Amino acid sequence: MKRMPHIPMLDKLRLRLAVTTLLLALVSGVALAEEPPELDCVILPHQEVDVHSAVPGILHLINVERSDPVSRGQVLAQLDARVEQATLALAQARADMDTEIALRTANLDYDQRRRERAEALAGTKAMSIDARDEAARDAILSEWELGMARDKKKLAELEMERARAVLELRTIRSPLSGVVATRYRSPGEYVEDQPILRVAQLDPLRVEVIAPLSMFGQIRKGMTVQVLPETAPEQSYPATVTIVDAVADPASGTFGVRLELPNPRHRLLGGIKCKSRFTGRVIPSAAPATATAAEPVKHSARTAAVTPPNAAAQCRTAGPLTDTDQAARLQATLSNFSVDTHLRPATDAGKQGFVVVTPALATRAARRALATQMHDSGISDQLIMDVGQFRNRIALGYYPSRTWAERRQAQLAELGYEADILTTGAATPAWWLDISAGAALDEQQLRQTVAQHAPGATLQARVCDSLNTAAKQ
Repeated sequence: MKRMPHIPMLDKLRLRLAVTTLLLALVSGVALAEEPPELDCVILPHQEVDVHSAVPGILHLINVERSDPVSRGQVLAQLDARVEQATLALAQARADMDTEIALRTANLDYDQRRRERAEALAGTKAMSIDARDEAARDAILSEWELGMARDKKKLAELEMERARAVLELRTIRSPLSGVVATRYRSPGEYVEDQPILRVAQLDPLRVEVIAPLSMFGQIRKGMTVQVLPETAPEQSYPATVTIVDAVADPASGTFGVRLELPNPRHRLLGGIKCKSRFTGRVIPSAAPATATAAEPVKHSARTAAVTPPNAAAQCRTAGPLTDTDQAARLQATLSNFSVDTHLRPATDAGKQGFVVVTPALATRAARRALATQMHDSGISDQLIMDVGQFRNRIALGYYPSRTWAERRQAQLAELGYEADILTTGAATPAWWLDISAGAALDEQQLRQTVAQHAPGATLQARVCDSLNTAAKQ
């Protein structure tokens, strides 16, 4: 039987979350609440860099050890640079030479005075024209020779800068501020393409969260998150959402969220597991994709009689409303009262999914034996089902899309295991109508109106802050 490859930490978290989601969906039947639950996460360095040498050579010394703090630009290691140092000394000596320039300057002064005397004598016809032209030519040549001497000095200075740059390549500096995570080499070793050190930035830290697809659209950049590291689960640290992946992982039915966790004193370690608790208000998810074209307009209906800002607001919510026309009629009727309304999709509606399961096995012993065999093959995200819709089977994953379930089925087939795809839940759209009014809310009239236009719907109390936040979305 072919063995599964090593699974990285983030992939293990995805598998764990997939099993957790399956348990919630199949066993308890509890839908995700509007506030996200605690999610598995891992705390990682903000970035890790393998430090190489730009040129091959023999390591002369390494100035740091593992876990030593380093700052950006600090010298970490040096290669043997005796040849480069000698080359720089030679280039510097050439750049400092001014003898030729002084010589050419003296010649130019003499030739210029000789030219002046020749022109004076030629004016009195005491010197021939040829002698005068020769003196003028010598002065011009001396001027060009002085320019050549200055150009040579400039080239020598550039050669010195080049030699200094070559010598600098033998010095390995830290590309960032952080700590030394790993030391790969020791003095005396020859390095070419191999890394010498690994430097990790620990302030801020990067937190990778694996979230189920049912929460997509509820997590936004800038949201506040409390991170509870496994080293101190009773202590929470505030973090901020910086990235929400736009591409999901089809195998586990999850998507990634990245947090930024300040760590100025390096109190937290990188590379540890954690729990993330989303304390910021989540944004209600969009209506299910199965909604029809007759879906009611999702906006706040405000009336001319606006609730005074200093009035004590009272908030209610009516639903669930499964009929689009019914929801629209109730919202239109309530818009005639001195209330604000907001229609939002129910977070626990329309959760149709697809479960990948093994064929039914007659005995529990047979199911246990197959589960053990699959676990030895590297299939750890599994659950033996003894009751419910999928009893006498082994559940191997819950997916919101049939395409993803078929991919999982194909992966299992490659490992030699037969699997079926069964449907769970129902894709029935539902909405709640949030209602906000002043202190003079007529509870009885409101209940009568809801009962008249939406039979079977309930009227419940709702926190007004939550309603106000939802109305702004």
